[in-house]
Amino acid sequence: NISEDGDEQDADFGWGYNWGGGFTFYFSKSLGVGADVMVDKHSAAFVGTFPAPLDISYTSKITFNTLDIPMMFKIKGESSGSFLELGAQYSMFNAVNYHSEVNGTNSDSNVKDKFTSTSIAGILGLGMNMDLNKRLVVQAGLRFEYGFTDVKGVDGLGQDLSNSLLYPLVYDKYQPSRLVGVGLFLG
Repeated sequence: NISEDGDEQDADFGWGYNWGGGFTFYFSKSLGVGADVMVDKHSAAFVGTFPAPLDISYTSKITFNTLDIPMMFKIKGESSGSFLELGAQYSMFNAVNYHSEVNGTNSDSNVKDKFTSTSIAGILGLGMNMDLNKRLVVQAGLRFEYGFTDVKGVDGLGQDLSNSLLYPLVYDKYQPSRLVGVGLFLG
């Protein structure tokens, strides 16, 4: 819905972070399984301008606080330390807040009830293990996440995407909302 709405709602960069712990069990020199438990805070950001005669610009941000549990199958190089991970992530939404600024006026609201309570996403990761000694390893890499489930929610203007009155008045038809992300990790 949002990606096709024009100048009234343009996606902007949303940032976030997560922290937590995990483990990986390798059942051979190059094949293993792993799981993490991560506390996550990330955002979806928007900028827009209402058309004439209003000509009013705004910014908005939806901030998600989630508990994420990625479970992955891992393949690592026997000598290089590089690895590939592929799996799924289960996310539980703990809090979702909407913030907007229009002409210097700020507005905040709790919109958790507009979103689903959980989400499932696919994960693809690429990384490198660097052995410091026999028992201590530094790990760094990149993870891509794509949500399979419709998280519903609100648009960049804070409008409930599950509200059937928005269709076809504002949007041509309902489109599912999916979480998508790319992140660096270090552990």
